[in-house]
Amino acid sequence: MESRRRFRFLSEIAAGGFGKVYLAEMKSGDNFSSIVAVKVLHGKWVGNDEIVMRSRDEARLLGKLRHRNIVRVEDLTAITGQCAIVMEYLQGVDLKAITNYLKEAGKVFPRQSAFEVIAQMATALDAAYNTVPLQGGTPLQVIHRDIKPSNAMVTIEGDVKVLDFGTARASFEEREAKTQALAFGSAAYMSPERLMGEDDTTSADIFSLGVTLYELLTLESFGKIQIRPEKFEATLQERIAGIDLSQVLPEMVDHVRETLGLMLAYEQTQRPTAAQVNELMEDLAEKTRDGGLKRFARDVVKVVYEAQKPPQDPDDPLVGTTIVEERSGFTGTEIDATWDEGTNPNGGHPIDLPKSRPDTAFAPRVPQGLSTVNPSATAARNRDGTGSVPIQPTVTPSSRTFDPIEDAAEDPPARSGGGAIKILLGLVALGVLAVAAMGGGYLVLRGTGAGPTDAPQTTTPPKASLPTGSANADWGPNADATGGALLSIPDKAVEVNITNSTHFKNDWDGIGFLRLKDLPGGTYRTKVKMAAGGPAFLTDFSVTPGKTCAFKLDAGAQKWQQGECR
Repeated sequence: MESRRRFRFLSEIAAGGFGKVYLAEMKSGDNFSSIVAVKVLHGKWVGNDEIVMRSRDEARLLGKLRHRNIVRVEDLTAITGQCAIVMEYLQGVDLKAITNYLKEAGKVFPRQSAFEVIAQMATALDAAYNTVPLQGGTPLQVIHRDIKPSNAMVTIEGDVKVLDFGTARASFEEREAKTQALAFGSAAYMSPERLMGEDDTTSADIFSLGVTLYELLTLESFGKIQIRPEKFEATLQERIAGIDLSQVLPEMVDHVRETLGLMLAYEQTQRPTAAQVNELMEDLAEKTRDGGLKRFARDVVKVVYEAQKPPQDPDDPLVGTTIVEERSGFTGTEIDATWDEGTNPNGGHPIDLPKSRPDTAFAPRVPQGLSTVNPSATAARNRDGTGSVPIQPTVTPSSRTFDPIEDAAEDPPARSGGGAIKILLGLVALGVLAVAAMGGGYLVLRGTGAGPTDAPQTTTPPKASLPTGSANADWGPNADATGGALLSIPDKAVEVNITNSTHFKNDWDGIGFLRLKDLPGGTYRTKVKMAAGGPAFLTDFSVTPGKTCAFKLDAGAQKWQQGECR
């Protein structure tokens, strides 16, 4: 018979609407002891199938997500007939407690530390949506749906952890699509479209993250979120203009306000992606020197942590007791340690994800008065050591130039599986974003808002000729389960930075052709600075395992055009 663990409940850490979190000592059958946090569902929810299922979903989801900025879950079990999640114990306090302390003490949240906090939260959201689990499969496409200060913790070592994925939507959830009985999230941090009952998107998390940043900078509540566009815009501008940024260098003030304005944009298509927010916040933090997060953790977080004594319920039935875990009972079904994505563990039926709403057209305001950054060019390199070298067009050109639009046999299929709002954002100054113009207007492609870091997509191979001069380029096979790309830029570029969510990085001067080999499938973001001037801009291309595809940059449209794939 399997040896069951014993949990000695030491104290209550926190309590919420769905359950309590306890500090506990966990002992295994061979008397191995460790300190953990145990989240136990309130007894009143035991008979509620949806809440129980969501608690189990949260544990399984966090078991798949391994990221330094996401709280780690070790196991899913049952205690006294109630669903229980065994998590890492964190020595830290949430942002809400920190802001309350700073306000009472008459202090401010150091701006550099605030930017670092938001950067780490953004990279957690990016990883939750885009990263392929270590177990394999496809990205989980997690949308948190309840980002707020109380759901983010800063440890005494200066790490940031995003908490409480119990209300998250992920690609393997089936139950959510069938019920609207419960409303999830906190209205004070909800985007306008969520308040109006529209479908959840990653951009809604960005809005909530923007509200969180506002509250770190002001130590005040953001206030009521208007749902009428004209009223929303007027209120937003007033709030942003009222933020005290005296600790920020004068030349940085506009960058901060513009960035926050984009995160809190009414139209979800105007908001940057989580990966872009991470980059923006890192740039702001690097140029703001009023105290980094490590020092802030020593001077403030540790003080709050040591002084904080969560209220204890003297009648709590668990504190002070040692309880042996159960392996079944809280749903009448044995806890299954595995759950294949896309199926219901109870019935095995395919997922029926919510349908996405069409996005409305918009005319975004381009940030004004910002100078552009001209980073120094560097040699092409890959962080992970894989080969990629610029290929010079030394062979005789073909009879005509490569035109992926004319060459394509048909348009590539629209993205699916979570959707993708494809907007082209220009990166201005510290990465402040503007929507790219095309043909005198603004380019808006309709979708559900995942942005340029969506999961890998497969496109129909176009019937096309090769790019000019590519006959001797490296079209050789890639390693198993990887793909490649052959990039070219007709106009002269100063610098091209290529990244993706697997920590791939390559810098290129834009000359000739760039052959990228042995790449994991997925979407690759590029930041391009053209020699003709103007702000840098962001665009992306996709790599399909088993293929190498040619891409030519249309600088006017600020978009990679796909050509032939081999």
